[in-house]
Amino acid sequence: MKTAAKGFTLIELLVVIAVIATLLSILLPSLNKAKEFARRSVCGNNLKQVGLALAVYAHGNDGRFPADRYDQSHWMWDASVRIVDEVMNSGGTKETFYCPSNYLTPDELERKWNYRVNLEYGGYRVTQYVWMIERGTWLKGPIQVNGNDPLDQPKRNFIAKMTDVSNAGTVELVADSTLSELVGSEEYNSDDHDFLAVIGDQNKTSHMARNLKPAGGNILFVDNHVEWRHFDRMGLRYKKSNSPYFWW
Repeated sequence: MKTAAKGFTLIELLVVIAVIATLLSILLPSLNKAKEFARRSVCGNNLKQVGLALAVYAHGNDGRFPADRYDQSHWMWDASVRIVDEVMNSGGTKETFYCPSNYLTPDELERKWNYRVNLEYGGYRVTQYVWMIERGTWLKGPIQVNGNDPLDQPKRNFIAKMTDVSNAGTVELVADSTLSELVGSEEYNSDDHDFLAVIGDQNKTSHMARNLKPAGGNILFVDNHVEWRHFDRMGLRYKKSNSPYFWW
């Protein structure tokens, strides 16, 4: 006489579920970390593409970076149509200007890409990178925090010509967006800032850590090398009028 096959008991099922849950809790953080490292790599390659295009242009134009005398770029993530066109002509794509760690829906991407491109003069696009290139009337002169030089940071100006920079390997040219709004009273204390805020429905910090602080960001230097800078090595560098705070 055949006997019925013995199935799992409830306790055995619970044990199996507990083991699977434990394994997932161990593996998922590692998978997420691997995905973020991959995004960082793509982001760094974006900046290398930008750097190559800017260097080629500068070498053919007496060291000058692309500029438009009528450029109406207002915030540091705005890139003039002239700059964008040079990067595109060197093989860049629309995605080159957006960090994969800072996810955008297709509609959000199109809105940024076309934000002020159709101005009669001085059109620009909203990107997810911060540009230290001199442009227009708003983004020129010293890079300051509310009219003052940044604390414990070298004095810097927006850069018009590559040839004006003597220590090109230490001077930042384009950087990841690391942005904040002040929620406390001390500007230079990162604990008094909110890095998750969406600034003016335009941008937010690209590489966030699990402690609600930025993990860091990729930075393109004037000599065309790109490196990752951890947030604990970043400083508050720029703030003007109603702009967010910029760190790099």
